[in-house]
Amino acid sequence: RCMTKVCELQDEEIIVKFYSDLVVCFLTMKFYEVANSILNRIEKNIDAYTVEEKINHEYLRINLLLEEKKYWEASARAENLLLTYPLIPGEETCFLYLNAEAKFFIGRKQEAKEIYLKIKKTSPNYRLVENRLLEIEINK
Repeated sequence: RCMTKVCELQDEEIIVKFYSDLVVCFLTMKFYEVANSILNRIEKNIDAYTVEEKINHEYLRINLLLEEKKYWEASARAENLLLTYPLIPGEETCFLYLNAEAKFFIGRKQEAKEIYLKIKKTSPNYRLVENRLLEIEINK
């Protein structure tokens, strides 16, 4: 609660300037409530942001949802983003991976596997793709 209050009292300009770093920091420390409150503050003015900033914001939001084990919502947001925004290949891979992770933890292993295989074609060493594929095969 203390960290939430500190963030609430911070000057809006500071929050806007450093929100991405702050959210990553609070996610790392598992202060999900604080990370969420910062993202909510930014969302109030999200229409004023560039497409790149909106994509970054959504990346942080989906990561928060995954950390909070809100896999269905994380998957839905990742799928929506993949359909809505023009992404460069690296960004697309990133959101495909987040969607695959959400599906993996939901238990939709076959859907996750298909996404992991798609990622593997373009980025064979991307994050935990190879490990997840092995895990899916072992636990058939």
